[in-house]
Amino acid sequence: MAEATPVPVLADAAPTVVVAPKLTIANVVEIAAQTRPSSYAALIRGLSPLAIRPPRWKDIELALDAQGTLHVVAPVSSIEHTMHARQWATEHAELLALAYPSMQRGNAVATDIILERNERGALIVPTTLEAMAYHQITAINLDGRAAWFCQCVESA
Repeated sequence: MAEATPVPVLADAAPTVVVAPKLTIANVVEIAAQTRPSSYAALIRGLSPLAIRPPRWKDIELALDAQGTLHVVAPVSSIEHTMHARQWATEHAELLALAYPSMQRGNAVATDIILERNERGALIVPTTLEAMAYHQITAINLDGRAAWFCQCVESA
């Protein structure tokens, strides 16, 4: 019996996208009207973006996970500023916790890097010894609608 060709599916509670036969990956999918997501943190399952960003690095976002851990989320093109932004977030954790009471004080700041592709389509992956989670985003067509697919590809 021939297997049916998988079709991308978007569920309300836990989005699931079938990307190849026998390969199902549940991750965040956001409908996108632009060529770049308005928020990378919003694409990572389990993160809630904060309205506050580190003052010197506007392309780096802050987010909280369900346990109240603060995350610094940045595109790989800003990786040289990520450690400075993480240090800023650590130094200002008490102030951030006043603005966001669900933030757990004393937790280490987590780092999430969004991988990007260069002009030839090759994935840019940094070589670092820092503990980081790496996420790949891909623009997809979901039943005729533009969407973003985000997948954690490595956690150091």
